[in-house]
Amino acid sequence: GDRRLDADTIFDKSDPDGRSATGAVLQTGLTGEAHDRAYAIIDSLDGRAVFVELGVAGEFEELKRGAIVTVSPP
Repeated sequence: GDRRLDADTIFDKSDPDGRSATGAVLQTGLTGEAHDRAYAIIDSLDGRAVFVELGVAGEFEELKRGAIVTVSPP
C-alpha cells in the first residue's frame, strides 16, 4: 500500500548522526520553489520510504526507478 512520509523518513545529509538507507528507487522528480532540485524516494530494506534531496536538477538524470542505492551521512 501507499506509505506516508514523515519526519523520520527524510534523509538529511548534513546530520552526522542520521541513519543511512539502502534500497530501491521508487520515484524521482523535481522539488523546490523553482523545481530546480532533484529528489528520490527510496524503498529502504528496513521498510522505510525515505525522501532524499539529491541536489541540482540534471545531475541525477541517470538515476532510474528500481536502481539499488545507498545514502549515508558524511
